[in-house]
Amino acid sequence: MQGIANHFWYLYFALLLTACATPSELIHKQAISHDFMSQQLISKQFILISYFNKPFCIENKIHIYIPDDGAPWSTRNSIALDPNSRYSLLLDLMALDDTASQYLGRPCYHGQHQSEACHSLYWTYWRYSASVVDIMSSALRQQLAEHPDCKVTLIGYSGGGTLAMLIAPRLQHVKAVITIAGNLDIDAWSKLHTYSPLEGSLNPASLEPLPSHIRQLHLLGNADSNIPPTIVKLALQRQPEPQILYLENFTHQCCWKTIWSSVLKFIDQMDSTTQ
Repeated sequence: MQGIANHFWYLYFALLLTACATPSELIHKQAISHDFMSQQLISKQFILISYFNKPFCIENKIHIYIPDDGAPWSTRNSIALDPNSRYSLLLDLMALDDTASQYLGRPCYHGQHQSEACHSLYWTYWRYSASVVDIMSSALRQQLAEHPDCKVTLIGYSGGGTLAMLIAPRLQHVKAVITIAGNLDIDAWSKLHTYSPLEGSLNPASLEPLPSHIRQLHLLGNADSNIPPTIVKLALQRQPEPQILYLENFTHQCCWKTIWSSVLKFIDQMDSTTQ
């Protein structure tokens, strides 16, 4: 009985510690569980937290994973004090990737929300702003300066897909963009959910198409009620030869890990045919 009681208290305190952990601490713990290494990147007075599995651009290839919006609002009308989510799908996907990969955190996320440079606008209305795009692009550009021949594939989930489309034309190294349930028309998305327009943000659907040399693959869940495929399909009509994969019974959160190994093989094939 004593052993059972001790086990109970161990589980109780373990759950209590998890409940008390901040979202950023939980994401860090998730990254470390995959044996990822962490790094702070300084870009335009902002600190971006990144995680990586191998040295940057080893074998002249790098997959850049750009996370979703997290939890920018605590309620429909209340801005979250800490925008980070408590779990990252992309970290789990990156754990399946044998290519050199980097998870690139956004400005003011991962425990940086209280830093002097940050304001809640950076994770609400300005989450896809020119400023955010410049900060993230600059962080990548600094790293790529030492790897002039590196081929970059941007991989974005949800709002990270938005940023992938916005960052891609700013970096000459980008050869491919992969979006997973990507929010590629933020105006249509806001109207669908009767959200306030994201004033100050850039909308990929309203900008020039990506250069034709950048390959595009967009993964959409047919059961995704957050970002329905119809919105994304319309947004992609002006893009040069985008490849779109519709996945039956996939929602916004489910079931991307089940196909990721196959997607990575497809990305490898794209790399082999890209000059």
